[in-house]
Amino acid sequence: MMEIIIYNKVQGWVKCFLPFYLFTFLPLLSLAQGVVDVHSHIITPEFLSALEGEGRLLDEGFPLPKYDAEAHLKWMDEAGVQTSVLTLAAPQPASAQAVRSTNETAARLKQQHPGRFMFCAALPLPDVDAAIREAVYALDTLKADGIKLATNVGGQYLGAPELDTLFSVLNERQAVVILHPHRPEPVNRQVMQQTPLAMQEYLTDEPDLAPYKEMILRTNANMLFNSFQPKRRL
Repeated sequence: MMEIIIYNKVQGWVKCFLPFYLFTFLPLLSLAQGVVDVHSHIITPEFLSALEGEGRLLDEGFPLPKYDAEAHLKWMDEAGVQTSVLTLAAPQPASAQAVRSTNETAARLKQQHPGRFMFCAALPLPDVDAAIREAVYALDTLKADGIKLATNVGGQYLGAPELDTLFSVLNERQAVVILHPHRPEPVNRQVMQQTPLAMQEYLTDEPDLAPYKEMILRTNANMLFNSFQPKRRL
């Protein structure tokens, strides 16, 4: 079974569980509320510039494409997608300013194209204090639809005790969180030299499990073994 999240005008965010073969044909389903793409990345010049300055453009093993909103909308129309939820791509930049700039760009696109774009804001982890400030700004000022968290940032997994305060802030606001796989830490560099990380994970994946299952399982185990409390709403 595959878990997905769709947006319904009446109920808001709704979790659904579908067999993998139905998930494959989701764009073809005629849903009354329209199809919502919850895995859609925004890649801004500031984001790319920050990664270049950090020497991390190929951290995930492949180059990142340039993003064009009009081309994205054209694809959405052709694919029958009503709304795309924008999130920051991997890898996570160290620059808090690059994260802020990307969030503000996503907020502008949402405002300029009502009903077509939503966004889940990125946070400048592993700096927890900066992440909390950005979460508050994104949710309260930019009116983000949720928060995007990486499975880990530089080895800081979501079960790390220093993240308790951040999760409390997100819980107080009942924030929707999208969890996205990032390169595991530590990582086998020899494997990454042979094939791009995402390519290998997708090709070796089981048909009934989400891509990057090893990263997701590693993150889940980290949260469980570090006494991840049920009160944190993810």
